[in-house]
Amino acid sequence: MRSGVLLMKKYAADNLLFLREQYPKIYELVRNAEYDRNAYVGEMAKNGQPNLIIQDGEAKSHMYSRYNPGLEAARWAESVADDVADADHVLLFGFGFGYHAQALMDAYPEKKLYIYEPEKDILLAAVEYADLRPVLQNRQVAIFAVGAESAVQRQLLVQILKSIKGKMAFVAMPAYRKKYGTLISEFAETMQKTAVGYQVDINTITYFRKQWAQNVIRNMERNLKSKSFQQLKDSCAGIPAVIVGSGPSLGLEIEKLRIMKDRAVIITAGSSIQALLRHGLEPHLIVSMDAGWANRNVFVNIDVSQIPFLYIPMIHHMAIKSEDSPYLMHAFFDIDHLTHYLMKLTETDPIFASSATVTGTAIQAAVHLGCKEIIFIGQDFSYPNNQYYTEGVAHVRRETIERNIAEAVLTVENTAGGFNRTNRTMLNLKHDTEAMIKVLPEITFYNASPIGAVIENTTFMTLDQAIVRYQHLGREESWFKQLVLEKGMPVPIERKQFVLRRISETMREIDELGTWLEDLETLLEEASRLKADKSGQIAAWFGKFETTWKQIVDSPVYKNVYAFFLVREQTHTARNWTDMMNESDWFRKLSKLRDCIVPLVEAIRTMHPILSENFEWLNEKVKALSAV
Repeated sequence: MRSGVLLMKKYAADNLLFLREQYPKIYELVRNAEYDRNAYVGEMAKNGQPNLIIQDGEAKSHMYSRYNPGLEAARWAESVADDVADADHVLLFGFGFGYHAQALMDAYPEKKLYIYEPEKDILLAAVEYADLRPVLQNRQVAIFAVGAESAVQRQLLVQILKSIKGKMAFVAMPAYRKKYGTLISEFAETMQKTAVGYQVDINTITYFRKQWAQNVIRNMERNLKSKSFQQLKDSCAGIPAVIVGSGPSLGLEIEKLRIMKDRAVIITAGSSIQALLRHGLEPHLIVSMDAGWANRNVFVNIDVSQIPFLYIPMIHHMAIKSEDSPYLMHAFFDIDHLTHYLMKLTETDPIFASSATVTGTAIQAAVHLGCKEIIFIGQDFSYPNNQYYTEGVAHVRRETIERNIAEAVLTVENTAGGFNRTNRTMLNLKHDTEAMIKVLPEITFYNASPIGAVIENTTFMTLDQAIVRYQHLGREESWFKQLVLEKGMPVPIERKQFVLRRISETMREIDELGTWLEDLETLLEEASRLKADKSGQIAAWFGKFETTWKQIVDSPVYKNVYAFFLVREQTHTARNWTDMMNESDWFRKLSKLRDCIVPLVEAIRTMHPILSENFEWLNEKVKALSAV
């Protein structure tokens, strides 16, 4: 009998029990799972420690030294001293049987360790052949994540970004550098992009939080009266989509777009609807999501009540005037925690990934409809010929447009082989669109702009070519409207009643949280008068503080309504909380606590009246629905 089989009998049951108790999500991932036993075979090293033979085609290798895996890992930990010396946290790529993780913790006991194992099969082998408990129950291990999926990587990285304070080092097991060299490079790139994206997300949420809160709450009644976009899923399979932006190239191609109308789903992304209607061209679908006043100005002087209109609840609440339009539909962003909570959204609802540009939302709408080929026109992401918008788009002041063009000092390659002036904002929108394209490899994207920026992972195709390519797809003028009328479903009465009850409950809980907030501010005022030599009084104060603090941050209304809008301040609190709790001097502990929570308390105080007033407004608006 092979030694690996003996080891399997020794450790599997204990490891699974441990994972079930300490790492329940990983336990669910590995329980009852099987791995390729021909590719991964356990073997005993000369010193008696378990090792792993990896069979990759004709090539065979050992994960560790065949003589002393532990010693090999210890020497490796010494070799990365320069990489981790100045770091407070270490992210380790590769867990294997845990030797390198243990070596890092032995060599650097003051550092927190974050472990990422990309290969589920290796973990399954480790469950059988190695005792995982000494490593994974060590308090230095802050996070353990498993899986090569991009969603797993991003979740891990976001968790790290939310919690760490100080520098982080990135190291990889030597065997993994050989086996997963490309994946490690991609992971390192993902780390950088996630860090930048996370900071952008925090900045965006903080900047728009007052407007988003008002919009989401005031659009709730609209959500209950409009139709769900979900029922249109795959209803346009076999039909291409043309996503129309408001860039200068749109004006050059308007007549060709008119011909394309009976051969594709014409989707306007935001303000381009102004230009289309000016030219007498009605699109099949309007998609809009922008929260700002400028988006309200897009729709203030045009009538779109007879055009299918898909909105995201973060849209400016005054942008939609056609309250009772039979063509009004809703979808939701995954980050919209407030709507998720109030409506108890599920996988049966149309939920899109949040996007910095309405183009990204329009792409997801087209994919939801079942369109496998998507054409861009007017998505110029630059200022060709020093133009900002195509003719007819007039929701931004002329002075603002001229200033933006004058300050555009960057350049981007255009589809004609030259370069256009652009700026950082335009490039960020371009990159956001390209990121959306990248995660949809099953969709073919074309760029039809004759003068706009080159868009990565798109193929250039003129609208003339598209007209010929899709000439067999002729349809009646109102075919898409009829589709919306036939398939679009209103919100069921049961859900309306649930939402009405939740609105009422949330109003009551907001009022209750307001009382707790006053108590907390009173306590903080008391704290300012406590003296360093009165440790007993400070200790008693902390007892009262903990009760009030838990009332606030553990309450459902805080977690489900306030928290999303306070992500910057919550991150600050989370990063500093442990240091405060570990402080043994009571007066210094009090000082650290105030530094830790005061920004969050001030942010709660800022958002409280906004949430309270808008929920009162919403409650009055939906009273009529309670009789429906």
